[in-house]
Amino acid sequence: MLRKVQTILWILAVIISLGTFSSVAIADHGSGGGSEDHGGHGGGNGHEAKAKGFIAAVDVNAGTITVSDRKNGLVTVGVDSSTEIRKNGNKNATISDLTIGDRVDARYDPTTLIANRVRVKSAKVEGVLTAVDLGNSTVTITPSGGSPITLFVTADTKIERNEEHVTLADLQVGDLAEARFDGNTAIKIETEEP
Repeated sequence: MLRKVQTILWILAVIISLGTFSSVAIADHGSGGGSEDHGGHGGGNGHEAKAKGFIAAVDVNAGTITVSDRKNGLVTVGVDSSTEIRKNGNKNATISDLTIGDRVDARYDPTTLIANRVRVKSAKVEGVLTAVDLGNSTVTITPSGGSPITLFVTADTKIERNEEHVTLADLQVGDLAEARFDGNTAIKIETEEP
C-alpha cells in the first residue's frame, strides 16, 4: 500500500515540477527500417510500442494523453477515432472519460505515436477513513505519509464495510479504507475495522 501511495506522490511531484508537458514520446523502439507506408496503426516498422503507468495529462482538444511510464518517463500518444479505449471494463470509453492519476496501459505505433489500444483503471487511494460528511456526501481518506483526499459520494458509488454493502452513514471514521475514484467522485469505497 505504501509503495502505491509513494508512486502516486512521485507522479504528482513530477507533474508539478514540470509545469507543462511536451508532445515528445520517449521510448525504446528497437531498430527498424521504417517503411514508407505510414497509413493506419502499425505502419512504420510494424512494431508496437507500449506506455504503462499513470496518466499525467489529458488534452481532449489535441487528442493526446501523456503517460508517466516508469521505464520511459513521460510518453505522449495521440488518440483518434480508431483507438480502442476501455476504462474499468467499459468498451465505449472516450478520451473525455480519462483522468489524471488513472492507471493506463497504452499500445501505440512508434512511428505515428497514435495509440491503437488504451486500457485504463480509475485511480485508487488506500489509507485511513478520517472523515465522513453526510451533509456534503463526502469521505476523506488519508494515506500513510500522504495528504488527505476528499471524494464525493453519489448514488452510483458502491460502498462496502467489512465486505457487506452499506450506505455512507454506515462508514466509521478510523476504518481502513480503499477507494477507486474518477476525478473527485468515488466509484467504489471499501472499508474494514482496523
